[in-house]
Amino acid sequence: MKTMGIVCVSVVLSALAVGSSSAQMFGRASGWSGLWHPTVGAGAFYEVEKPGQPKQPFDFAVVGKETAQGHDAVWIELTFSTERMGNMLVKELVSFDPAKMEIQNYKVVVQMPGRPPMLMPDEMMTSHQPFKFNDAKATSVDLGSQSVTTPAGTFSCEHYRQKDGSSEFWVSEKVAPIGLVKSVDKDGQTTTLVKVVTDAKDQITGTPQPFNPMMFMSPQSQQ
Repeated sequence: MKTMGIVCVSVVLSALAVGSSSAQMFGRASGWSGLWHPTVGAGAFYEVEKPGQPKQPFDFAVVGKETAQGHDAVWIELTFSTERMGNMLVKELVSFDPAKMEIQNYKVVVQMPGRPPMLMPDEMMTSHQPFKFNDAKATSVDLGSQSVTTPAGTFSCEHYRQKDGSSEFWVSEKVAPIGLVKSVDKDGQTTTLVKVVTDAKDQITGTPQPFNPMMFMSPQSQQ
């Protein structure tokens, strides 16, 4: 169940990690140094569009904080759509070291439509060690400042292009918690910021239950 492992604060951190739902959504395991601002309530909503496919929403928000193993950690909540189950919620407790570009995952809670939340067991995490991100700025060409307009508004961004030509992206310190305004990869996949919020709330309801793999089956397959 690698899709439920460590959150990519990359992407979108931009902080996100290998095997995470967000890392797979955005197709990266690299982050942008200096842009991680984990303020509780800060959220950024995106649309991911692939050629020939409908747009897919992806919401990313900081919904809480607590201490985990002696580290200041935050709860990151991701909302994304799946073909079988509809909108899924994934909440991950993580700490991020911006100096080392490392993220540590402590807990993962998953909730699917009409079902109780589940606490994922430790053995299903991709790693118990911090995951180190590549600094995307170090592997990119800085193309300077550029004004970018999206459905969320107009932002003054820094424009970067990966040296290998795999993608280019526009980031802004004004967009918490992860800085991403827009990205385009070589296959034409585009990620666009559609909304910024400052009062994001935890959408997972109910007490997390022990992991039950049957919960990942679609209603039709259970009949």
